Amino acid sequence: MQAAEPHFSAFDKRNNNVCCMLVQREYLLHKSQRRSCHVLRSLLTKCDYTFHKVWWQTSSQRISCDGALIFLKNYSQCVDSSAFHPRVKFQVSQVSASSKITDALLTEGYPETMDLPHKGYRASMLALTKGNLLLRMDLQNGHLLEQIYVGFPIIKFRTIQWNVVGESVTLISQIIPPELRTQRLEAGQELHPDRWKQIVILSLFPLQFVCKFSVSRQVFGRHVLDVSVFLDLLTVMHSSGHVRMYSMETILKQYQYHSYNLRQPMSDRALYGVYPSPLTENVEIKELPPCLFEVRCRNRDVMLTLPPCYYLMWPYKEEIGVCCFSFETGQMVRSGCISKEEASAYDDRIALHADDSGRVVHMTNSQLRLLKLKRNEEENFTELVEEFVISRNIEPKPPSLKVTQSGRIIKQRVLPDAVDLPDRTVLTMVYSEEQDMIVLLSLQHEDCATVGFYDNWNGCLLRQFPLEENVEEALERSICFYLDTLVHAFKTQHGQFECHVYKLQPLSEVADISLNTG
Repeated sequence: MQAAEPHFSAFDKRNNNVCCMLVQREYLLHKSQRRSCHVLRSLLTKCDYTFHKVWWQTSSQRISCDGALIFLKNYSQCVDSSAFHPRVKFQVSQVSASSKITDALLTEGYPETMDLPHKGYRASMLALTKGNLLLRMDLQNGHLLEQIYVGFPIIKFRTIQWNVVGESVTLISQIIPPELRTQRLEAGQELHPDRWKQIVILSLFPLQFVCKFSVSRQVFGRHVLDVSVFLDLLTVMHSSGHVRMYSMETILKQYQYHSYNLRQPMSDRALYGVYPSPLTENVEIKELPPCLFEVRCRNRDVMLTLPPCYYLMWPYKEEIGVCCFSFETGQMVRSGCISKEEASAYDDRIALHADDSGRVVHMTNSQLRLLKLKRNEEENFTELVEEFVISRNIEPKPPSLKVTQSGRIIKQRVLPDAVDLPDRTVLTMVYSEEQDMIVLLSLQHEDCATVGFYDNWNGCLLRQFPLEENVEEALERSICFYLDTLVHAFKTQHGQFECHVYKLQPLSEVADISLNTG
């Protein structure tokens, strides 16, 4: 682990941090810290402050960042990114291969947004291990709060996803190999030969078991390629491009045959969901449920707006791009096609905005576009219109001439493919909910990376700051901004992972640091 040389004794005391005191003051005034950070926004956008890199980290394993926390070594080590020096908050012991974490989610228990019976639930991490254990650990100290035995190791659960964000999660197994589908489990249960994947749904605050069931190709079709559960919709994707959605509420009413609770005593005196008694299937889908929605699209990717009044997808075997359709009529809205970028070596990146406004983010090589649905009541039609555009075009550098000592100009060979493909200048973006801003990572001059802060509703540039690291050969970039901390994480072409931590500081402090290090 590497860190900057100077020590910040004055800032290292978290109790004296002005940002934390301001957040605490606003919280005591019954204003959530996620909705009101006006003073910190002024420091960032109007005052004489800048971002200065205070430490960085390299690793051969994936680095994940969420808010003020950085997770290293596959979520087994948690580092506080808000500190001016690398400070390990906790470390999860992995004494065996089965205890290694494969996937994790963070749950934030904000008291002001929870019902009274659920008060007192602190922020925690849900971690899924190779041994099919679901661990709930306190994010403050890493203490184990709960442990659930999801299933026997014969079926490997490796993915944990949100079903309803902040309310329930979904665990999805890997594809069950054919040779294992007829084996008998320890508890006497037998896997049917047509079982393909298993799914577990759990609710949060408190952690409760909802259901466990198998997806059968005999029921859903032999061309099933992938499954997921989101917003209580079972989504089944087929190799033919069809995407079909089914109601989990209907499935539970029709096919649920037991409803055991976690840690309920069983007949053999074991506690349900506690090792060695795993969660068992309580739903058996014997026939195809009623299909709520069906569409055929490219890459089997459908995005639903919230509320689900419209959906976006790339029509099957079409080259027009991603289009927006109405659920009610099934017709494309007016100007609802986002055409793909011409002569691009990359696929356009289109997603729903994270601020739950229903807007669409379209990120091209050189632009970030914000689109929204506009309803015309007089003429009774809905139109997809462009709200604003953030452009990061870079003027091409004039070709350089190589001249020998005798004055002869050396002709350089230019590959035609290199001329046709534009360079990517817009790298990635993230939405800061605390300050209601768009944080955009882009290239300003060749390989010089810049982080720009833009107003979320008009796209105006508020401030921008250069980064110190070279990102010319970086892959899988991501940025994370929380209060006064900016984290830039990426993967290099050599397979190494890096994260660089920046802190918001007065320019006078940064100047003193430069003089001391010089």
